[in-house]
Amino acid sequence: MTIKINSSVGKSGSNIKSDVVKIQKALNLVFPSLILSVDGLCGPKTIRRIQRFQRRFMRKPDGRIDPN
Repeated sequence: MTIKINSSVGKSGSNIKSDVVKIQKALNLVFPSLILSVDGLCGPKTIRRIQRFQRRFMRKPDGRIDPN
């Protein structure tokens, strides 16, 4: 699955609402038993979910998803 965002989402990210919505929807597909509210707000739950996803392939998750 490819998701195109225009700016960073997560910890210390730009967190533009439309990008956050895309990431929240994607995270809900990856973790269907841990559904996030798709509200476009990057709060602590969204950041924790990003980190949980990143743990699959990063030694030190940073809680942020950057474009590209």
